[in-house]
Amino acid sequence: MPAALLVAWLGACGRVGYDAVGDGGGGGLTLSYPTARVDAILDVTAVALLPTVTGGEPGFAIAPALPRGLVFERGTGIIAGVPTELVDEVAYTVTATTPTATARFTLTITALPGSAA
Repeated sequence: MPAALLVAWLGACGRVGYDAVGDGGGGGLTLSYPTARVDAILDVTAVALLPTVTGGEPGFAIAPALPRGLVFERGTGIIAGVPTELVDEVAYTVTATTPTATARFTLTITALPGSAA
């Protein structure tokens, strides 16, 4: 059952771009997050990203590790939290894996100081 995407910007004026970057992998497994770019304000912007997956019920991994304040749920692929560590345009690859297929999605996260104005 595919999951939906939710991007929450609570009290922040960060911007979100929509540069879809995905790799469907093989065996009919697909993975996507409708936004491939998250721009956040350190200690302010709340992020909640849910993946859309078709073709199986995979486990998930991410590399490199997310910045402090963001959590990656290996069972669901959800990325959530408020970044508390500075990151400047770092690419993260989420991998979804079943016994017969793998799919990948690249997501770029930036978390910089600023104000919620």
